[in-house]
Amino acid sequence: MVDCGYPCRVDSATNAIVVTGPPSSIVSVAVYPFSLSDLQEIGGRIDSAALPHPDWGYRLVGDATDHETVRATLRAVGVNPIFVAAVADRSIIPGI
Repeated sequence: MVDCGYPCRVDSATNAIVVTGPPSSIVSVAVYPFSLSDLQEIGGRIDSAALPHPDWGYRLVGDATDHETVRATLRAVGVNPIFVAAVADRSIIPGI
């Protein structure tokens, strides 16, 4: 047995283990889990902020004049590709 750090319970009807949430050190971005310390470290490297959101809890926001340079820098330091892809010029995307 391996302790993954996720809180869980045993369903008494099926004896299945049910994961009840992520560990406190893990946050979800979209549906992908990330280490909270990694996100804080990344956020410290870029001009960004975590703003409250009524549906998602918080969202990381920032601004850059050269989005491709930001993406290249994030890739160079090994940031998850899903996070890198989220850095985009939102002014060209309708409805965002």
